[in-house]
Amino acid sequence: MHRHQKQYAYFPGCNTESISSELDQSMRAIAPLVGIELVDIPEFACCGAGMVREQDAYAEIALCARDFALAERQGLPILTVCSTCQGTMNHALHILKTDPDALAAVNLRMEGSGLVLRDISAVQVIHLLDVLHEDKDSLKELALSPNPLTGLRIAPFYGCRLLRPSSESPSSGLDQTRKFEEIIESLGLLPVNYPGRTKCCGFDIAFVDQKAARALLRERFIEAEGAKADILVTSCPLCHNVLDGMQSQVRSFEEKKFPVLHLPQLIGLALGVDERKLGLNRHVTGWKR
Repeated sequence: MHRHQKQYAYFPGCNTESISSELDQSMRAIAPLVGIELVDIPEFACCGAGMVREQDAYAEIALCARDFALAERQGLPILTVCSTCQGTMNHALHILKTDPDALAAVNLRMEGSGLVLRDISAVQVIHLLDVLHEDKDSLKELALSPNPLTGLRIAPFYGCRLLRPSSESPSSGLDQTRKFEEIIESLGLLPVNYPGRTKCCGFDIAFVDQKAARALLRERFIEAEGAKADILVTSCPLCHNVLDGMQSQVRSFEEKKFPVLHLPQLIGLALGVDERKLGLNRHVTGWKR
C-alpha cells in the first residue's frame, strides 16, 4: 500500500457504474496502492454528459452544482475516471466561477434540496490522469520489472474532452499531452506517439451519423497501427466503449485487433494486481499479446 493516502470524493459516472463496470472495479483495486482513498457519495447524480446542455444549459449546470455541493459538504475534491464527466463538470465549474448570476440561479434551484454552494472557488474536479501524473515518481517505485506489459508499445488515447477547451481547466489543453506518456514511462513501459491520440473516437457522432463515426474510429486504428502500437489505453469509458466495442465493425477479420485498456487496468497490471480484480475478462478484445 502507498505510504500516503489522500481522500477524494469519488465520482465514477453513469457509464462506469453500468456498461463499463470493470473501470470502477479496477479503480477500486488500484486506489490504495497509489495513495488514493475513495470516499463514496451515494447521492451523486449524473453530470449531464454535455447532452442535457443541448436542451437546457442551466439544468446541466445545476446537476453539476448539486454534485459540487455534496463534495463541498465533505470538504473533498472530486475525482473522476471519465473524461466526459471531467469536461462537463469543468465547463459547469467555469461558468459558476465566472458568472455570479449563474451561481445565484443554481443555488436558488437547489434551495429545496437543502444544498448550497458556499465557496465555489474551493471546488476542485480532478481526473485520475492528473492525480497519477503528480505522483509518477511513486509509480516508478511501485511498478514491477518486468511486468505483464513489458515490451509492448502502448498507445495512450486522450480523446477530445480531457484536453478541450483548455480555457476551462488549467490542467488540460494540447500543451499537456505528455502526461499520459510520462505515466506510462514511469511504469517502465514504452509509450508511442501518434497523431490520433488527441482526436475524437466518434462516440458522440454515432448518435446522429453512424457512418461518420465508424470512419473516425477506423482512422484512429490506422494511426495507431502506423505507429506500430500493440495496445491502446484510454482515459474515458465512452472512448473505451467505442474503441473496444466497435472495433470489429471497422477492422476486417484479417486486420490487427488492438486490446484496449482503461487507465486503472494499465496501472494494475504494471503493479502486479491480480487480473481477476481488474475486470479484464469484460473486454471484447483480449489484452494479452
